[in-house]
Amino acid sequence: MKKLLLISAFLGGMWSVNVNAQTGFSPVYESNGTLIAGKAQYRIVAYKTNEPNVVSVSNIVLAKDRMGIYIPNAFTPNGDGVNDVFSVSGRSIDHFDMEIYNRWGAKIFESEDPKKAWDGTYQGVVVPQGDYIYKVFARGYDKKPFSQVGSVMVLY
Repeated sequence: MKKLLLISAFLGGMWSVNVNAQTGFSPVYESNGTLIAGKAQYRIVAYKTNEPNVVSVSNIVLAKDRMGIYIPNAFTPNGDGVNDVFSVSGRSIDHFDMEIYNRWGAKIFESEDPKKAWDGTYQGVVVPQGDYIYKVFARGYDKKPFSQVGSVMVLY
């Protein structure tokens, strides 16, 4: 079986590939088109060439998507509408925690929601330009943990 099948299962919908010369079957991959909690359902339906009534159907398979996280290294909270916030983006995240610290080690931002962004302020006041430390802890629906400590540059 091709690896394309598992990758394509997350795209949703229906698609087909070339006919297998030995069996005469042309597989069509069907997905329910929904990715819920990092999982997608799909099955394979193969139709015999020139015999549409000859069909082979696989069991339904539940495929899990792997967690992926992207953390930028700089942002510009200057109000121009471009890169004004520091946010982590990702997929298939089940649990998330992010903390931001200033150079003296004081926690100035915390979030358990990966969609919640830091706007470059602390207690309503814009922070000075410079490096800030972040700690990101996450776990995917596959239960694999992720942790990263790094720095983000605030630029004006």
